[in-house]
Amino acid sequence: MHLKAIREKKMMTSHDVARESKSRYPKEKGRQISFSYLAAIERGDIKEIFPLKLKTLAEIYDESYLYLLYLAGYLPEDLSQPESEIERLVYDELIEDGILRRAAKMKKLAKLDSKTREALRQAVRIAARAAMQAILERE
Repeated sequence: MHLKAIREKKMMTSHDVARESKSRYPKEKGRQISFSYLAAIERGDIKEIFPLKLKTLAEIYDESYLYLLYLAGYLPEDLSQPESEIERLVYDELIEDGILRRAAKMKKLAKLDSKTREALRQAVRIAARAAMQAILERE
C-alpha cells in the first residue's frame, strides 16, 4: 500500500515505473520492474519483494531505501536494538556524531537530493572500508 501511495503521489502509472526501471537499468534484469510485478506488489499478492527491485523503486520514487527495506521486513523492527555487535557499533557512532545528528534534525535535509544521498553513501562506504582495514591489520 505504501508503494502504491508513493507512486500515485508522484503521479506515475505502473507502466511509467516499469519504463523508468528499464531505462535506468537496461542491462540489469534484476533491477528492472515489470508492470505486472509492480501491480502484484501493490495488490499484496507478493509478500517478499526482491531487495534489488526495492532499491530500484526507492531510487525512482526518491524514497529512503532503508525505510522500504524496513517496511518489507528485511530490517529488525527495533533499529535501536541492532542484531550484531558491528551493527551496534555503527549505530552508536552515527548517534554520537554530532554533525550527523544536527544534520538529521535540519528540515532542509529531511529530503536529500540524489547527489547528496550518493555523497553520504560514499562517505559511509569509505569509513566502513577504513574500519575493516584497521580490523584486519590488528589480526
